[in-house]
Amino acid sequence: MNNTSMTRELRQLARGILAAFGVVLLASVFYGVVQSKSLTNRSDNPRRVIAEQTLRRGMIVDRNGVVLATSSPTTIGDRLRRIYPYPEMIGGVGYFSYTHGTSGLEGTFDDLLRGEWQEFGVWDELTQDLLHQQPDGGDLRTTLDLRIQQAITHSIGNRNGAAVVIHVPDGAVLAMVSQYTLDPNVLDINWDEFAQIQRQRLIHNRVTEGLYRPGSIMELVMLIGMLADGDSLDRVVENGTQPVSVGGTGFPASAFGCVDEQAAAFTNDLLLKEALAWGCPQPFVQAFGESLTAESYDALLRQLGLLDKPELYDFRTVVGRLPVLPDETSEWTLEALGQGHLRVSPLQLARLMAAIANDGSAPPLYIADAYRMAGEREWRSLDRPLLEKALMRDEIAEQLRDVMRFAAENSPLVALANDAELSLQGYVLHGQVGVTYINQQMNSWFLGFMDAPDGSSVVVVVLIENAESPGEAAVVAGDAFRATVVNQ
Repeated sequence: MNNTSMTRELRQLARGILAAFGVVLLASVFYGVVQSKSLTNRSDNPRRVIAEQTLRRGMIVDRNGVVLATSSPTTIGDRLRRIYPYPEMIGGVGYFSYTHGTSGLEGTFDDLLRGEWQEFGVWDELTQDLLHQQPDGGDLRTTLDLRIQQAITHSIGNRNGAAVVIHVPDGAVLAMVSQYTLDPNVLDINWDEFAQIQRQRLIHNRVTEGLYRPGSIMELVMLIGMLADGDSLDRVVENGTQPVSVGGTGFPASAFGCVDEQAAAFTNDLLLKEALAWGCPQPFVQAFGESLTAESYDALLRQLGLLDKPELYDFRTVVGRLPVLPDETSEWTLEALGQGHLRVSPLQLARLMAAIANDGSAPPLYIADAYRMAGEREWRSLDRPLLEKALMRDEIAEQLRDVMRFAAENSPLVALANDAELSLQGYVLHGQVGVTYINQQMNSWFLGFMDAPDGSSVVVVVLIENAESPGEAAVVAGDAFRATVVNQ
């Protein structure tokens, strides 16, 4: 081989090596800069796992500045762990786990709490990567009030239940209780102690993710359709206190009667508003086929948002399946009794209550109002939706306010949520008590709101599972109303 051929081959080899280096360089730039975020954020990236354990995650505080979640040092190097001083706040705050992810506010505002909301230049990001630096997380201020949450938690006690408190007209969530759940401080330790279905029941949020039969609460929904069709609250209903017989099994009795025993002290004839106040189902079962058809029933559920997922930032909310429109009278009867196919969440019902308290328009819900980045002292306001959604005409909402106030004044069960001292101060209660029967057991419901002298209202929805009496949820609601007024 002559020198000319050797020189040519060496040049070709050099070009190949340079080309290979170019490909490597381009790949390094692409994956190190362009795709660095996606690679870093992969759950199987060991650097991310290690970084998570040393990341100083931001605090979550309640509306009064009380710390609800913070990061604390451990005895293992630079590792930190998440501390929840008040485990009962898990319903709204949620949890953070290196192994099992996030929920609630911890999940919704994960980027802020990790310090990734702040925009950095390319050079700053490269410097942080090279030096393995990571910014401290930002802080979040929620609208939740620890003292209200604690009052509700104490009132529910060792029962399973859910409660949500909403301020109207702005839509701020003041309390979100899901009881019982796991203690978020020992979530990782206890995770494997529970069977899959039991664990899901313990960690899911009953307010946003729990689906329940509405039971006699369905009478309020039916009444909205009846009023829209021109019915009157003062219409006399003949034999209105008579029980409704149903077929099938799974109920404690073969007939459903009035929830409030006070109805037994009256004649069989009663006004429509009295039927709602005492939870007498007969007038509302009769409405099917008269005021309501299969098509109008479906339209009513959609109009009231009972077939939609409520929006609350990125919280996981659920909606029940579309009810199968019954063909037989017995199936219509179960649907009218709230014992049929329809399932609702406490948050859906709270949104409906907020609309009634707000002249028919549901305020957009929010559960956090401010944030601050690491090193900052002043809070910045969070953007939140301001558009209300009309669920019913204002005159319908006004009639519902009247009948729910009538219930608070005349039903001993609804009155369990009232307080004489608050009444003297000008607070006015509106409410409804209901029950659902499932597998020979009873769930107790309270839906209502209290008008304040300043023109605002506080909505409270409570569910107690496996209750022993219909008024249990109303007692918890009364404690919630008192705690809200005291802590305003």
